[in-house]
Amino acid sequence: MKAVVVDAHNSLLEEDLLTDTDAENLHMASMEAFRKARGEEQIGFSIAAASVIPDEWGLNEGVGPCGISALLVRLETGEAYVYLVFDSNNMATGLRERVLDVIREEGCVDGEALTSDTHLVNGIGATDRGYYPIGERTDWGRLTDYVRGVIRSASSKLTPAHASFSSASVPNLPVIGEDGLRTFRHVLDSRFSYFKRTALSILPVTIMLAAAAIYLL
Repeated sequence: MKAVVVDAHNSLLEEDLLTDTDAENLHMASMEAFRKARGEEQIGFSIAAASVIPDEWGLNEGVGPCGISALLVRLETGEAYVYLVFDSNNMATGLRERVLDVIREEGCVDGEALTSDTHLVNGIGATDRGYYPIGERTDWGRLTDYVRGVIRSASSKLTPAHASFSSASVPNLPVIGEDGLRTFRHVLDSRFSYFKRTALSILPVTIMLAAAAIYLL
């Protein structure tokens, strides 16, 4: 059995990196989920997807061109689950909980709110982060209206489905990997240190020249 850990990018409250204890807790949780899943009866399900692109928001508000998408799964026993993806880079703290409330209000047992981690929204707003997360410049009431709409749209298109998977190998595919990332970080750190040393040596001269120019004027 294998598990994949997904960073849903749905809160800016926690910025610390995962510790070894966090990683171990995630591993234990995934194993517990597998054990519970294997003990459940296999039943049929239907699935549907829908999306909506808000007219009033764009990159300046932290919303990418793909808008909001919903993947809805309904079991033959009636329980429904929905996964919402916002085409944004991260989410304002507290919005996830509001979205989950709306999911349950729409009759779903549970779900999750995720963001696409698009960087199309980066480098636009003059913010400390360099971008606006979804929910920071978008009205939450209007946003939840879109969430309700996309859930209902998906619910109206449910089709019986089945689950399957396959795997493939891609030979000779170069990747950065852990060592590459470590080297990349070292290069950035060393170049930035060089920049700071250079700036400190040039700055006094620049100030003196500016003062001289002002004096002569």
